[in-house]
Amino acid sequence: MRSRIAIIASLVAIVLFEATVRISGVTDFPIYDVENEIGYLPKANQSGTFLEKNDWYFNGKSMPVKRTR
Repeated sequence: MRSRIAIIASLVAIVLFEATVRISGVTDFPIYDVENEIGYLPKANQSGTFLEKNDWYFNGKSMPVKRTR
């Protein structure tokens, strides 16, 4: 019985930790491709906010641009 409670408590702790990490924005960062000539190049058409305050945007040509609202 104690092991079942420990397993349930562990699963609840993992779910709460995962939710906290996702909501805080720690995992939101740009994805890059590796290019032979240039090195690392951001993938096209993506945007995000790291830690809910640092915004980044890349257009269809992988160029950083400001988001227009």
